[in-house]
Amino acid sequence: MAMTIAPNAIGGLSLRQRLVRPVVYLDHWAVRRFSDEEQLGSRFIAALHAAQGTWLFSQVNLSEFCAMQDVATAHRVESLIEKAFPNFYVIDAVDDTPYFREEQPRLPRPAEAPDKHWMLEDLARRALITGKLNSHRFISDAIDHRDILLPIFEQMKRDIVTAVTVIREHVLASNDRKKLMPRSGMRLIDIFKEELLIEPFGDPKQPFTGNDAVDFVHALPACQLCDFVLLDSAWCNRIKVTTRRIRSAGIKGRLADCYSPRMLSEFFSALDSVKQP
Repeated sequence: MAMTIAPNAIGGLSLRQRLVRPVVYLDHWAVRRFSDEEQLGSRFIAALHAAQGTWLFSQVNLSEFCAMQDVATAHRVESLIEKAFPNFYVIDAVDDTPYFREEQPRLPRPAEAPDKHWMLEDLARRALITGKLNSHRFISDAIDHRDILLPIFEQMKRDIVTAVTVIREHVLASNDRKKLMPRSGMRLIDIFKEELLIEPFGDPKQPFTGNDAVDFVHALPACQLCDFVLLDSAWCNRIKVTTRRIRSAGIKGRLADCYSPRMLSEFFSALDSVKQP
C-alpha cells in the first residue's frame, strides 16, 4: 500500500506513505475528467487498485483547484481520492524533490511557505478525527484558504519563469540544438530538464510564461518519478520529443510513458497490463 495509518507511541496516529509502482500522475484536466465522469473515474480506480499502484498527487494539482474556486468540483475530486485510498501519495513537487532546488539545498524555506510535507500532515490531521484515511474537504479547505495558498502558487510561477529564462538564454546561446550532446557529469535529471525546457521552445523570442511554468512543474518530476503520466496534448508531445532525443543519444534511465486526452484507451491498456507478482 502507498499510504498507511497506524497508532503511534503517544496515543495518536501516524500516517506514512511510499511510492509503490506503477506510479500514475494526473494533470489538472485528467483529475477533473476522472472526477466529473463517474464511469471514467471508476475505470481509473479499478485499474489503479488492480495494478496495486499509486496515484501521485502534487501541490500544483491542489493549487489549480484553489484558483478555480469550484467547490462542487472539489467535492467530486475528494470523492475520487477517497476511492483511491490507500493507493495515494502526496508531494510538493518543488520543495519535496530535487528537481527545482538541487543547486541550493541548504537555503532556508521562505517564511511564507507551508511546512514541509504539509499535505501529508493535513491528511494525517483528518485521519486523526475519523480514525481512517479521509479526504473530506481536503480540496475544499484549500479553496477556503486560497488567500494564503494562491500567493505562494503565483510566486512559484514567477520564480520558475525567471530561472527558466536564464537557462534558456544560456543553452540556446551556447549549444547546437540539432543533436543532443550530453556534457560530462550530467545526470538524467539535468539532461531531461534542459531538453524539456529548450526543445519545445527552440525560438529564443518565444517567452516562457506562468502557464508554461505550471505545466513544467506538473511534467518534470512526474516524468522521472512515475511510470504513467497524463498531460495535455502539447506537453505530452514535448515529453515525447524530449524522450526521443534522449534515447537517440544513447542515454538510459527511467522516464514515464506519457498520454494525452486522446490517448485514454492506450493509458488504461498500459495500466491494465501491469502484472503484480
